[in-house]
Amino acid sequence: MARTYLIRNGTVVSMDPSIGVVENCDVLIEGSKIAKIGPNIVTGDEVSVIDATNCIVSPGFVDTHRHTWQTQLRTITSNDTLFDYFVKVRNVYGSCYTPEDAYMGNYCGALESINSGITCLVDHCHIINSPAHSDAVVKGLKDAKIRGVFCYGLYQNPLHEGRCEGTAIDDSANPGWREADAARVRREHFPSNEKTDLLRFGFAPAEMERFPLPVTLDEVKFGRSLGAAIITGHISMGYLNKGLYLVRSMAKENLLGPDLLFSHGSALADDEIESLREAGSAISSTPDTELQMGMGQPVCFRAHKMDCHASLGAEAMGLEHIIGSITVGKRADILITSCDSLRLTPLHNPIDGLVLYANGSDIDTVLIDGEIVKQKGAFVHADWKAVGSRLRDSAKAIMERSKAISIERVRAKLLAVMGEEISEI
Repeated sequence: MARTYLIRNGTVVSMDPSIGVVENCDVLIEGSKIAKIGPNIVTGDEVSVIDATNCIVSPGFVDTHRHTWQTQLRTITSNDTLFDYFVKVRNVYGSCYTPEDAYMGNYCGALESINSGITCLVDHCHIINSPAHSDAVVKGLKDAKIRGVFCYGLYQNPLHEGRCEGTAIDDSANPGWREADAARVRREHFPSNEKTDLLRFGFAPAEMERFPLPVTLDEVKFGRSLGAAIITGHISMGYLNKGLYLVRSMAKENLLGPDLLFSHGSALADDEIESLREAGSAISSTPDTELQMGMGQPVCFRAHKMDCHASLGAEAMGLEHIIGSITVGKRADILITSCDSLRLTPLHNPIDGLVLYANGSDIDTVLIDGEIVKQKGAFVHADWKAVGSRLRDSAKAIMERSKAISIERVRAKLLAVMGEEISEI
């Protein structure tokens, strides 16, 4: 029997221009969809009522760029440049993850997202050190019950001697194994890959601007051959931008399209942004990271003025007809944010309250696809005390394994390769 909920008497921030912001409003959810919106909705006794008095009812947030597996590494690069991130995360700690660590990173990262009101995300996943890792990260997202696109990453984390041997594949001895594994993951874990599916398959080339153009273009074509919902990659990243004008080259090759989601893009030229707009491609702008790590001014405002999708929203994922607003017929990805805290009492403008004042602790209830996953401030399907203990143990084990790797030696090696690009840091 389909789940039916009535969210009663909330301030609905619909994000639907035809509805707007409505006080003392009800939202009826039948199964996975929003069935009715308005005051004083009358239902039968079989409906579960959720009291939203003194609460904001809004669509769930959408995160279009997240490396979910890195949950165990929080605070490690808080004061680092992008180069330091490459050294530590992508060339040391990423090599020290077992499949269980990868699972915990994705599972807990998705739970963290839900706790903060993110109901849909793009997981740019470059912790695929073996087929067991790829199975683990997919399971982590599915177990967390979050909506999203899992983007299988081709990036090679170095296999340091003595670190995770037996659980990671030696890329030098097994070239091309990730492509074969990506096809397997698509086939086994994502047999339909429709927009209405809770979790879909996507693809992430190794690093779009770190390899010769033909390699990147072939990887994009390969992702499309698998039917990837989204193909995502980092481009035009400030001082690490190589002046390749990748988007310009892809436009000339007629390879742009609505399945492309580029991250960062601070150094994009205006003609490239125009090409993205014309092709229906999107940009995921991450201002905090771009400013902290020296990638230059965030491109989002410039792109917005040129009518190009550059957002944290559903449009950047091509899901604006499925989620992103409280609209009859859309999927019920909904937040109920309590306004009883000091931060939100009194509340004169609910939109300003959500954006500038509320935090994860104010979010009382989260529904994804019509299912309650957080209620009264706690996860419905996860024992956080037990899960948090496992996460700490995983982080400690990763740090312990990493001690055998000289970060300074890795730094020197990367400086030798990237020295000219970062000479102005």
